[in-house]
Formats: sequence, structure tokens, C-alpha cells
Amino acid sequence: MHSSAVQSATAQTGASGQQQNPAFLGLSVDQLAGLSVDEIKGNKVAITMLLHYYTQLSEENTSLRNERNTLSTYVTGYQQKKSDARIGAVFSAVSTVLMGFGVNLLTGDAPKLYGMSLFIPAIIMMVVGLWFSLREEEA
Repeated sequence: MHSSAVQSATAQTGASGQQQNPAFLGLSVDQLAGLSVDEIKGNKVAITMLLHYYTQLSEENTSLRNERNTLSTYVTGYQQKKSDARIGAVFSAVSTVLMGFGVNLLTGDAPKLYGMSLFIPAIIMMVVGLWFSLREEEA
């Protein structure tokens, strides 16, 4: 079945009638590790060279997958940090407004209870906002 897939890939032609460079699993079947199929056929050294080339490609593929996974983890962490910073900014903004009204009520003629009922939650929201903005990601 493998040889029929290679033969059908080799027999493909382009729209202009010229033969395309056939590929099998992303590798050109015309030149494998710099060798043609005829050079590989029955040649132990060429087959060993091809296997070595395949091993190098497999190791490079594994390395690229690991690097992609690492970068994907960095992106996920960055997105979480960005989300946490936004939440912290919202808490800080609301806290600032509440704190302003609370201080205004505390320094005015209104009962102190009204001012404290806005000032204390504002302080709590400020602490929560700082916590969201500055917290470290759990490993």
C-alpha cells in the first residue's frame, strides 16, 4: 500500500501539464535526505543515511513541539495577568470614586456613619484591586 501511495503521488501532474514535486507526509519522494529513490534502493549506507535524516527530523519536530507548548504556556499566563490587571483597575477606579464621596461626607455636615459606609468599602475594594493587580500566578 505504501508503494502505491508513493507511485500515485509521483504520478500527479499540475494544471499546466508539468509534473509537480510530489510529497509524502511532508517529505519529497524525489529526493530523500539528498538521495533519489534509485540510489536508496538496495543501498545499506543510503538507507542508514535516510534513517539518520529521519531521526534528525523527528528530534527537530519534538523540539519544536516542546517550544510551542512552552510559548503557549507563556501566552496563557500573559492573558491571565492581563485579565487580573483589568479586574484590579476596575476595583481601583470604583474604590477611588467611593473614597472621594466618603471623604466628602466625612468632612461635611452629614452624619459620620454615611461617610464611613462609603469609605470603609472603598478601602476594602482598593486592597482587593491591589491584590488582583500584584498577585503572582500559581505554578
